[in-house]
Amino acid sequence: MRGLKYAMVGLACLLLVVALDGLTNELDTARYYWDFALYYDMAENGLVNNDHLVAPFAYRFATPLLARALTDILPEGREIVILASADGALFATRTFRGFRVLAIVGAVAQLALTFALAERMHVSPRRAFVTVLVVALSLYNVRFLLFDVSRPDHLAYPLMAIGVLAAVRRDVLLCMVASCAGLMAREFLLIPPAILIVLLLRDYRETRSRAALASIAALALATGLCLIVPRAVIPVTGTGQYIDPVNDPDSLG
Repeated sequence: MRGLKYAMVGLACLLLVVALDGLTNELDTARYYWDFALYYDMAENGLVNNDHLVAPFAYRFATPLLARALTDILPEGREIVILASADGALFATRTFRGFRVLAIVGAVAQLALTFALAERMHVSPRRAFVTVLVVALSLYNVRFLLFDVSRPDHLAYPLMAIGVLAAVRRDVLLCMVASCAGLMAREFLLIPPAILIVLLLRDYRETRSRAALASIAALALATGLCLIVPRAVIPVTGTGQYIDPVNDPDSLG
């Protein structure tokens, strides 16, 4: 019965995403320029010998590389033109289809996991679905990701929900895996392990359990490495951050 309920929730989320997609226009990538061009560039050219990598976008490589992998597997899609710089440079790519698949699947997963997270907070199924509707109808959670399908958030939002669910359940391994994977898409995936570390510190204060301390150390080490290593090994040629002492020391002045 529980499996049937979640199957129905998944179907409802899929229909909701399809409806929203039908009401959402498509970004004119040849007319406008913002960071979507960098994600399409990563999908097209990868991380090796790519002179167009810019911080922090280059550290959100999971979605573009997965989009490229899907593009290589799926039947050939249409080619789109990308405005690559404010100077008017253009390039063409066929990775749109891979990004679009990720946008649809990610949106459905995000909404279904929102339902599960709401239920975990002891909300009735009806109210849990109201929460799903609030997320679905908010601008940046679903509709903007269907408008600009290159966003890295397709992976980050579902993994965020999984990470928070794991933190609430004190599931250290699941929280660690979701957060470490999510840090390759968005930096806010540090939030679930931070929540869990606070909960484990409270447990340690009450029980003096060494297991709690070991879990805290493992979480801090794993997520710290996943945050630091990409920034140490991915060669960027510039930064889009106002303050970036690593790639632009002058930003501190």
